[in-house]
Amino acid sequence: MQVFKFGGTSVGSIENIEHVADICLEQRPDVVVVSAMSGETDRLIQLATLIYPSFRTPEYDLIVTSGETIVAGLLSLALKKRGINSCPMTGAQAGIITTDKFSEATIQRFEGKAILDSIQKGILPVITGFQGATENHKITSLGRGGSDTSAVAIAAAIKADKCVIYTDVNGVYTTDPRICSEAKIIRKLDSSVMLEMASQGSKVLHLRSVFLASKWKVPLFIKNTFSDDPGTEIIQNQSHSIEQVDNMNQHQIFEEEIVTGISGYDQDVLFTAKTNLTLPQFFKKLSDNQINIDVIHHQINLDLPQYLSFTVNSSDFVRTQDYLKTLVGDDFTFQDNIAKVSIIGLGVRNHSGVAARMFNKLDSLNIPIILVTTSEINISCIVPKSDMRSAIVALHEEFISP
Repeated sequence: MQVFKFGGTSVGSIENIEHVADICLEQRPDVVVVSAMSGETDRLIQLATLIYPSFRTPEYDLIVTSGETIVAGLLSLALKKRGINSCPMTGAQAGIITTDKFSEATIQRFEGKAILDSIQKGILPVITGFQGATENHKITSLGRGGSDTSAVAIAAAIKADKCVIYTDVNGVYTTDPRICSEAKIIRKLDSSVMLEMASQGSKVLHLRSVFLASKWKVPLFIKNTFSDDPGTEIIQNQSHSIEQVDNMNQHQIFEEEIVTGISGYDQDVLFTAKTNLTLPQFFKKLSDNQINIDVIHHQINLDLPQYLSFTVNSSDFVRTQDYLKTLVGDDFTFQDNIAKVSIIGLGVRNHSGVAARMFNKLDSLNIPIILVTTSEINISCIVPKSDMRSAIVALHEEFISP
């Protein structure tokens, strides 16, 4: 049982859709999930917000999910032309039931009977990614990268043997090959590392899809729609010895790999606020306003007022700024010229001196470090946005390229 998902560039033209149909004719997947044509969702968002600048309405979700519906119909026609008995389905028809948090709905449950019935009848379901429906049948969207999430959820629900994400790159690289020419493809990658890479800005897979694949042990593969490259396999194991981790990546030397990948993300804004609220009070109020926080810096201080620094995605900038005005008045500042550069790998927790090497390398290039955050397998530095590319290249040279 195989679920194939084709991204926006894979279905970005009629010619590409015909090519995808040829792949399906050759590979014979059991379920296909599709995105909208590349750029179409952005166009639909622009149309919707020109009329009404809210992202949290049923009308918004109905509009922005229409791109996937069009592609599902077009691909189903291309499959029929090739003699494949296919059936287009919306997310709702496929049984994806979500919350009513419009524009960012999450999947509550999956009723997979319609998909399984089609498969048993020899019909190939072509399902719209990115969308579902509430209990009372209102169309919802799953947020950015939602088509990946749809595909993994479907694969988990029907107990598929694999879920293949087709995109326009050969797989997951040690860093963005558009930034660093020394970037190397990773053939096998631990799911925990992929989860961290996705959370720190790697754009190959969406964070929620990686989390679902890890949770439900869905075998996940990333391949290029336009290449025969074997791609990357995400290994869904909970833990590995150093020797096992070593064997996962074709470019590794025994026990020498510390860092698997370098990521960069330049779509955050750093806020610093002076407040009389305690830490729990302050961030609960932001949470209640559905503002997602990433990096947090707080110097322990029992006295009030105190200063709190945190980053949010640039898409939340206006809402955060407006809400802080009601919370602390004018006692806040922001920096929107920042980027987050991260080193990620299972070896980070097994080797000493990794942070020192990272800081020394950045210091040697006179790249200032504004904030630092760490996890068990990740060290991230907030740096000036203008230094992100040179930081990525330098850290790749330090930890991976030698």
